[in-house]
Amino acid sequence: MILRTFIVDDEAAGRLAVRSQCEACPDVDVVGECDSGRAAIERIRDERPDVAFLDIKMRPISGLDVAASLDPQDMPAVVFVTAYDKYAVRAFDLNAVDYVLKPLDGERFARAISRVRERIGHSLTLTVRAAVAEAVQNVVRDLRAGARHGDTQRLLVEIGGQARFLAPEDIECVMAQRNYVVVRAAGTEHTVRATLDALEQRLTDPRFLRVHRSVIINTALVKSMEKGFHGEYLIEMKSGRTFTSGRTYRRRLRRLLLRSRLAPEA
Repeated sequence: MILRTFIVDDEAAGRLAVRSQCEACPDVDVVGECDSGRAAIERIRDERPDVAFLDIKMRPISGLDVAASLDPQDMPAVVFVTAYDKYAVRAFDLNAVDYVLKPLDGERFARAISRVRERIGHSLTLTVRAAVAEAVQNVVRDLRAGARHGDTQRLLVEIGGQARFLAPEDIECVMAQRNYVVVRAAGTEHTVRATLDALEQRLTDPRFLRVHRSVIINTALVKSMEKGFHGEYLIEMKSGRTFTSGRTYRRRLRRLLLRSRLAPEA
């Protein structure tokens, strides 16, 4: 079965990234794409694809709005695409609904395609579309509820093929290790296939600070900082772990120290 695929993203680079991943899969055929949620609703109804890749963060009509607006008879399997893991919650475990994070990873993308195949079978019958529609509606509801209640800051990482959510206050540091990064959280180290640059973009909480080309720390878990002879800083975390900052990051640390001195005492 060839999966007929439709791509929705308001950025041309985003659409190209998904299209490139689709073209790398011999059993995936891109039947259309568009750059707005409003147009996407009509195009998906007309094209009736097997799977739709929907960028969540679009304006004024988001990928969630698109999914919520489709009737059961028109509903494809849905893969949400987002650079903001704050939108990813446990709801993605529901049938025929998946997600991929930007920047796209070929291995993770192929796994999403495989999951779609497993969940929809050999054809999208009306019964299957109705089941998908129910799952999508549940996802949209949970995502919106999470946003309303502030459940937006957890870091989503792929570990051993499973999604794990890490609370910011538990993350002590993130360290580059060749083609991977190691996230240390709550005393446990998680190896994640990603780049430090990509995780830095996703760690939007102001407590996180890159102090070296290969290290990001949680400044709330810093015990002490001592300035070295060459402008670098020796950083000791509350856990006892130590880091030496890179010279190019000294200004960031100076600003951190200045903010700490100006902060009112409790």
